[in-house]
Amino acid sequence: MTAQRLVLGAIMVTVTATGALAQERFVDHGVAVPLAERRGVVATQAPDGSNLAIACSLDLSPRPWILVTDLDSGETTQHYMPEGTPNSAPYASLLSGNGRFYTCEGATFLEFDLNAREFTYHAVPVPGQSYLSFTEVPGGPIYAGSHPGTNLICFDPETREITDYGRLDPEQQYLSHLAVDSAGWVYGGIGTARHNIVAFNPATRERRQLIAEEDREIGTASVYPGADGRVYGKFKDTCLLLFEGEATVIPEEQMGERAPVHNIYWGHVLSIFPDGRRLRAYSLEEKWLEVEQPDAGEVRTITFDYESEGTHLRVLAGGPDGLVYGCSAHPSFACIFDPATQAVEIMPGHQAWKSIAFQGPYVMGNHYGGGKLWLYDTRRPWTGPGSEESSNPRLVAQYAPDINVPVGALAHPDGRHLLMSGRPGYGYLGGGIGIYDVETGESELLSHIELISEHSVESMAALPDGNVVCGTTVSGGHGTRATATEAVLFTLDWQTKQVIDPTVPVPGATSLAALHVGPDGLVYGLASPATFFVLDPARGEVLQTQVLDDSGGAVFGDTLVPDGQGHVFTVLSEGVVRVTLQDFAVEKLATPPAPITGGVALVGERIYFAIGSHLWSYDLSP
Repeated sequence: MTAQRLVLGAIMVTVTATGALAQERFVDHGVAVPLAERRGVVATQAPDGSNLAIACSLDLSPRPWILVTDLDSGETTQHYMPEGTPNSAPYASLLSGNGRFYTCEGATFLEFDLNAREFTYHAVPVPGQSYLSFTEVPGGPIYAGSHPGTNLICFDPETREITDYGRLDPEQQYLSHLAVDSAGWVYGGIGTARHNIVAFNPATRERRQLIAEEDREIGTASVYPGADGRVYGKFKDTCLLLFEGEATVIPEEQMGERAPVHNIYWGHVLSIFPDGRRLRAYSLEEKWLEVEQPDAGEVRTITFDYESEGTHLRVLAGGPDGLVYGCSAHPSFACIFDPATQAVEIMPGHQAWKSIAFQGPYVMGNHYGGGKLWLYDTRRPWTGPGSEESSNPRLVAQYAPDINVPVGALAHPDGRHLLMSGRPGYGYLGGGIGIYDVETGESELLSHIELISEHSVESMAALPDGNVVCGTTVSGGHGTRATATEAVLFTLDWQTKQVIDPTVPVPGATSLAALHVGPDGLVYGLASPATFFVLDPARGEVLQTQVLDDSGGAVFGDTLVPDGQGHVFTVLSEGVVRVTLQDFAVEKLATPPAPITGGVALVGERIYFAIGSHLWSYDLSP
């Protein structure tokens, strides 16, 4: 993708909330990344003979949609889902043998008729669920498996009835794989904290757990339908033959051939057309696809366009160069906003930064998933991400599974170290701290066992003596349940890397979302639920706490940013907040026109934050 530079028209917004004058200080700078994410593509031939590429999408448009490209005409059409379908992430789809396409938009189950080119069925079988897996009985019902309830649902294309069979696992959250044997039993592969395989008989509603409790560990078990009418499963290194609700351990070489059920997971591509052509590449972000005719060695490129409200702007940071650095999510692109020109530059190459810090000429972008640390040298042109010495940004460290979702970012005052912290991989409890030396290239990882066991480090700030004060969250990786109940503040001795002075500054708080060390050496913090606190680390004494019950909750990427004039600022979902360091006074400056969803950067006299896909700012000048 070539770099895109968008000049965004600044829109002044006047809303009666905390006073007209305060509201006039808000500016909407427009959609930062006006793109949608590809959430799965299928290549197929409709019953009328049309060769189609069908792509699911994710963006913030008022109504969700799919794209359908007719390969022969080159025409692409955007089909919106039925009115009232909320825009949510699709995680799986199924190209059925009955000539219809099935997917789920969050909790909504949908059927799309390939001939009619329209949605012909939609329903919400279980509110609050998303669907991770699909399978079907040839000529019969369609099954889907959910998150976070591991619910099994069944749609009968003939009767048009949909049934919820309930949970397959009472505690786990991911029903990631489904298969049906020729006897009618349905099998679910489940994770992530304790893998499981469950057999279910729709006729009798009997449920059988097929993995012994003592054999269940972190991970997700898998199942797939065999061409012989049986089902095959796997957990860790154990392979299973599954039939009529029973499991038999078999050697891996006896795992059968997979039956051609055309189900896909989000982002995957079902690429082969019935006439032998192949969908070689599909970029929803760059708006083109490639079709290959293998026999002729020909590749055809089809371009298309679509309407989109863009994607979530998740994290922002104000650079020392006066620019606002940010990153979107789904699709994930780093972007740079220049306040002087009002232009956003979308940087080429996928980058899913979840936290950002600056050390000299370097920008550290901390990437989800895999806990990847990218280093962008602002003295050289952006070439796109890679691991070569010449790449800019360059992948310099990776900390998975100890860190999978980076949240904290800190440039150490020694001028050479960068610190990343966050939550661990799927199924794990406890996230650590990664430390990278920009001078030597050396990297170090501190696990949660060395810090606060089964806590994840959420926020960090440097003390005047070089030690690092850290705040935790009790949350672990996706699919886990917290074992701890209260977030902890501790100091990391910079020389020994030992934990000293652990304390609970805000009883009942589950996360310490942001920290700042003032010139006076005091620690200022933001806890969740939204509570401001001040702690004297020398005495281990909490000097003040204040519940911010009129400002909403903490937002993703939130930090406490200083203005160098005795204040720190932050944003919560319902307010722009200023703290005066001298007397700890907390003031809500204004209520935003809509809930704030991400933040936060302070450049000049404006504080920048995200509302959905839009970049906003608020004027802090006197």
